[in-house]
Amino acid sequence: MAGQAGGWLTRHQIRKNALEFAEKWKGKKHGKAGLLADSGGGKRGRKKDESAEAQTFYNEFFEVFGVKRLGTAFFEHYVKKIGRGRGFIDLYWPKTLIAEHKSVGEDLDKAMEQANEYLPGLQNERYKHPPAASLPGKGELL
Repeated sequence: MAGQAGGWLTRHQIRKNALEFAEKWKGKKHGKAGLLADSGGGKRGRKKDESAEAQTFYNEFFEVFGVKRLGTAFFEHYVKKIGRGRGFIDLYWPKTLIAEHKSVGEDLDKAMEQANEYLPGLQNERYKHPPAASLPGKGELL
């Protein structure tokens, strides 16, 4: 994916990048379900496998817009959950986005509930929380 040197990307370039990104990732299994067979099924292996391709996915997603993910959004961001201990947000972009990476076929209502449990825990952070949690539909990129 290419961008303009030293400036903002044009709408045309973002669209071109988005089409290339979608074509590259179309049909690829980049979440838990697609990688469990290789992990031996242990809980530890699942988490490692879940993030293995998910992080590449998000890094390349940000590149669609000419943005470097490093320094913009954070993987596995620690947060206290509502009355249930603590958790880790798969991808956190302060004041902008909480992403919980799920595979096709997983229950997105549970994923949305999980993301919403993180919001109050972000209130005391210097970054504050995004206005709302959002998840793509099954099999959709965003």
